[in-house]
Amino acid sequence: MLQYIPMPVQPQQPADKQWHPNIDLSATDKTDMYVVYKSVAPNTNWEVVAEHGADFNTIVGFNLFENSQGTPYNGIYAGTSGGGYNTKNYPFKANEFKIVNTSYDKAAAVNAKTNLRINSKDVSLFDQNYASGSGNFANNPLYIGNRGSNLAYPLSGDIAEIILYNRKLTPAEKVTIEAYLNAKYNITCNVSTPLPGSGNCLQMGNFGAFAQDDADIDFGSNDFTVEFWTMKRALTSTVYNSQCVNKWNSGNVPGSNEWAIATSSDGFNNIPSFNIESGTTIYKADAITSLPINKWYHIAGVREGNNLKIYVNGILEGTTAIPPGTSINNVAARTFMSMGYIAASPYYSNNSNLDELRIWNTALSQTTIRNWMCKRNRIASQSCITYEIL
Repeated sequence: MLQYIPMPVQPQQPADKQWHPNIDLSATDKTDMYVVYKSVAPNTNWEVVAEHGADFNTIVGFNLFENSQGTPYNGIYAGTSGGGYNTKNYPFKANEFKIVNTSYDKAAAVNAKTNLRINSKDVSLFDQNYASGSGNFANNPLYIGNRGSNLAYPLSGDIAEIILYNRKLTPAEKVTIEAYLNAKYNITCNVSTPLPGSGNCLQMGNFGAFAQDDADIDFGSNDFTVEFWTMKRALTSTVYNSQCVNKWNSGNVPGSNEWAIATSSDGFNNIPSFNIESGTTIYKADAITSLPINKWYHIAGVREGNNLKIYVNGILEGTTAIPPGTSINNVAARTFMSMGYIAASPYYSNNSNLDELRIWNTALSQTTIRNWMCKRNRIASQSCITYEIL
């Protein structure tokens, strides 16, 4: 059975509350929801898009939020509640309509209770796998644009349409719905034939994005390459506006770091730097080019045997010799790779754009770097781990 809630494309006002009564899901532990909406700009507070129940924290229900309050993250935040939480987060592109599908299954394993799909692509960057309880949902209103219990967390943006099912959709059904929404709102979706690359970039601001940590990006003494495009929207200022891609905690906590690429070699300039930590010793290779604002640059950090190398726009600008057999730390407590900040407070957010991030478990040559730097992410090589930005 379909619960269908059409809404006009108009901004929500802070004091306005819209809700759809009598959404009775007490006979099911599964639901699928589509929302077509946009948010005006990232901020550091929750914004409610849709919430089943007056307060996600105390009522058995589900939600779709923008931003994750109290966490160094700006993104889509979707989850179920009741006996714990289970969420998936993903960065969003501000002031642009998107088709977001959230699928909830309280009977599934912890890391599969919540699934997120944006513009016809399944996505998962960072999972918060708290043990959300099993059992059915409840009979609650669906609150739209702010929290029902106290009108808190209003959405700064527009909602065009919400479609809610009291069951999980099949992949074929999702394709049909996405084709309908794509045609209705003219939102680009790769419904049948995915295009090479995403055509977008991650616009980082107060915070950036997570990627789930994995053994594939624990390099030890092995060769590897990290490459991406970046555009600074603000110059480095006391470490801020420089953190790009890293598994880094803090230089003030020796032994807690792995590897990092930043667009500052000292926290004050705008010269890219590639850093690793082995034990409590940090090694780094610095470039030469000082990056201006509002101009795209390709950066590549390469660990090749006993050398660290950094390339800017395909040109080798810095090489540092490291001791033979140097093994990069593998910090057991680390659960994610960061984009746009570091893990420890005050996080040092980066006001910049990031695109076409690729991580390779081999040392790319200068020729290969130049060959790949102008290609979109469409990888067939087993030596490449791709984090594609939608």
